[in-house]
Amino acid sequence: MTDSMKEELRKAPFVAVMLDETTDISNVAQMSYVLRYVTDDGIKERFFKYEDVTEDKQAEAIATRLLEFLRESGCIDKVVAQCYDGAAVMASGLNGVQAKVKETIPQALFIHCYAHILNLVLSNGASKIRECKVFFSHLSGLATFFSRSAKRTKLLDDICQHRLPRAAPTRWCFHSCLVCTVADKTRELREVFEHIVDHHTEFDDETVHCSDGYITLLTSFDFSFWLKTFHAIFSYSDVVFEILQNKGFDMQFCLARVDQLQRQIEQEKGNFDSVYDKTQALVGPPRGRGAQGDVRARYRELHCSVIDSLLTQISNRFSDHKKLEFLALLDPQQFGHYCNYFPTAALNSLMESYGGYFDQPRLHTELAVMYGMSDILGKSPADIHQFLLKKGLSESMKQVYTLSCIILTIPVSTASVERSFSALKRIKSYSRSTTGQVRLSDLALISIEKELLIALKAKDHLHDDAIKFFIQKDRRMDFGHHTASSGGYTVDQDIHLADAADPPPCHVAAGQRFSACCLWEQMAATLRRHGHHQGEVLADRPGQWTSMGGGLPWMTDPEVPDNEKSSSSSSPANGAIRPAGMANVNVLENQKPLAENTPEGPAEDVQFDHLP
Repeated sequence: MTDSMKEELRKAPFVAVMLDETTDISNVAQMSYVLRYVTDDGIKERFFKYEDVTEDKQAEAIATRLLEFLRESGCIDKVVAQCYDGAAVMASGLNGVQAKVKETIPQALFIHCYAHILNLVLSNGASKIRECKVFFSHLSGLATFFSRSAKRTKLLDDICQHRLPRAAPTRWCFHSCLVCTVADKTRELREVFEHIVDHHTEFDDETVHCSDGYITLLTSFDFSFWLKTFHAIFSYSDVVFEILQNKGFDMQFCLARVDQLQRQIEQEKGNFDSVYDKTQALVGPPRGRGAQGDVRARYRELHCSVIDSLLTQISNRFSDHKKLEFLALLDPQQFGHYCNYFPTAALNSLMESYGGYFDQPRLHTELAVMYGMSDILGKSPADIHQFLLKKGLSESMKQVYTLSCIILTIPVSTASVERSFSALKRIKSYSRSTTGQVRLSDLALISIEKELLIALKAKDHLHDDAIKFFIQKDRRMDFGHHTASSGGYTVDQDIHLADAADPPPCHVAAGQRFSACCLWEQMAATLRRHGHHQGEVLADRPGQWTSMGGGLPWMTDPEVPDNEKSSSSSSPANGAIRPAGMANVNVLENQKPLAENTPEGPAEDVQFDHLP
């Protein structure tokens, strides 16, 4: 699998790197490496490995490890972007990892994970207002109430038939799933709490007390008002979250969805009266001092404050778009306009960031031609990339093809890295907390990149490639002389497999080439095919087997003195080493194999399947 991914990297024109760090069950800091690139099949985001960074998590050390990984992967000259979260050690423009990487790779544009930004927008925008913070604390208490008791959870399953999701440690979506669940199951939740109060003798005092309080909470105007408000907002933001975490979308498309979210949230300002009236019809008027008009005005002010806070957060955190102005060059909504007014500013932005990859006059000409092509009108960068490949235009319009590859390579979020942490928790669990680093990465690779594994298994040569890879490792068993150029072993003389039983003998001719690590397996398979299930392996010539290993149950000939016996790397000076459970092996120099007639016909010389 690693070789296949490295082959994809070799063919990819550009690469983007994504990093994130988490702590596993054994309290080891694991850095996850994911690379994004474009192939003829589209966008790929591949997990490569975990790395232990417990000793030093400073920016200098992380950047050094990252650059070393890129050099080993052979793609350091192809890196055009780097994407991390907003932690200072990663994102700082002065001494962060992204700044250290830019010292070596100046064109590696830094992208702050957009999904992380949107998460910060929702969390910070909502928590700035006291009433909102109280609302979310009550909401979290609902989930905690059921998670602490199996009996409560069973009652929730019976009545509500839906469990309340708990907030993830990374706080992705900031309780949005919980808000939507409570909003959809408010009536059922009230039934659960009322059942507990009505059957108070079956529950402990704390459960009854909390249930009575939650009945009051769910019927309060304040809680219901904020529940409807945030349910409307999260219904928009969840869609954008899904888009930002999808590796198949390009940056231009995701930015357009963020702008659309901003407009939708702004429209919520005009929906205050609808939200207020629906809440009042559901639970009654709010309790408060003063005239009813004053209470309504206060809620209107709070509602507008929440909306304004969210809009301000979006404007501030997504304002750094000037460095990505060149994305407008392939904006499908603007192609008709660009036919008359060429986007010179966007072209200049591209040349500032990636001028070394383009011939500006040639790019200008190709873009002008493309904007006038009806076949490309309205196509996204991914569609343009596929169109140029299918039509054979990747060379004749090479500048536009390169531009599409760069735009598709730039990542939007580190969602693929976050997903690798889920695999880490499944693999390195409490019962398997001592898993080695290499094994951990390999198991995670099989789990995360299972689609690639399935594709490789569909090819006939996967198992042959796996065998060829593992036979390159040296083994302690030597069957003759080793040829370094071929990685195999040549049998010096004929090996004749015979037994006192009826099945015919087996033969390997001198001069055939084998791999040391799989010769015993081939011998065992051949013997089983010919009915040899008992007996033992004997080397007639002393010292023939000079090195034994591989985990077989070796036995030393009884004639060998105890002080000369060996069970590992060296053979005894006299006698034979016998692996139990196999037929006799006689080394016969320059002698033809025995041939006997059997009821089925004359015996055949059975040769082991040898590898090139």
